[in-house]
Amino acid sequence: MSTDYFTDDPRSNLERILAGDLYIADDPEIARRQQRAVRLAANYQAAYAEDVDAARPLLAELLGSLGDEAHVRPAPVRRLRQQHHDRRAHLRQLQPHRTGRRGHRHR
Repeated sequence: MSTDYFTDDPRSNLERILAGDLYIADDPEIARRQQRAVRLAANYQAAYAEDVDAARPLLAELLGSLGDEAHVRPAPVRRLRQQHHDRRAHLRQLQPHRTGRRGHRHR
């Protein structure tokens, strides 16, 4: 059984998010916009690697507007992967090691 947390509010979840109010992210329009933003960010990163100036319109579309002097440098993919690996390694260090049937340590 689902609970309607906004019984007194006739607005959609998208309208709530745009107003800065609490919302539940099950609105198909929110999911569509999020997927579009992910796609634009990936396209911007790829375009930036080829031509910084040609990538600016993608960034402006992603952000809604962009000042003349604004410059956003995407994080290198390798660096993001390394940060992910570092976080996983750190989390493994925090977890207690379990011992299996034969005394082998499991991670």
